[in-house]
Amino acid sequence: MRITHVGFILAIAFAVTSCGRTDYAANEASQPAGPSSIAAAPVGGVQQSQLPPPSGDNGMDNASTAMPGDETGPSSDDTGDQTQMASLPTGTGAPSISREALLGRWTTSTGSSTCDLFLSLTKWTGGYRAASRNCAGIAEDISAWDVKNNTVVLSDSTGNRLATLTKAGDKSYTGTTQTGQSINLSR
Repeated sequence: MRITHVGFILAIAFAVTSCGRTDYAANEASQPAGPSSIAAAPVGGVQQSQLPPPSGDNGMDNASTAMPGDETGPSSDDTGDQTQMASLPTGTGAPSISREALLGRWTTSTGSSTCDLFLSLTKWTGGYRAASRNCAGIAEDISAWDVKNNTVVLSDSTGNRLATLTKAGDKSYTGTTQTGQSINLSR
């Protein structure tokens, strides 16, 4: 009787496994062998020609599109729209300050302390992200910066103004902190 039960169980197991294989083989045969072939789209010839010179219709001055190193850049006697733009008044009459010119590492001096200040264009509370390294005192608290009314504004992590600076030279800014202490940025 035991052999009958073992034989019966083996017969059922064989039947179940063979059905699975038969079913698998049937499904495999009904599937497409691969992606169907698609005819390539016809491609026309490629044409090459020179672009026409820029016209003044779009409001851009040809001299303003000159690349560095071009010998056809603006001449010293050019009196186009650039002169009018240069005569526009700035916030405080000081040299114009751009955010892009301030990006990167600056040496910061406050009193007798000197450290590094890094300015980026990542949005932050109080303007844009600033990070100090090896700073002490008020310079240690600087975590944001912005340019407002042609002055550089340095702020803490809550947006409180810590110092304001104006352009003192090509690569230097000078100003005072909210406590009246002098502060300088230089490269």
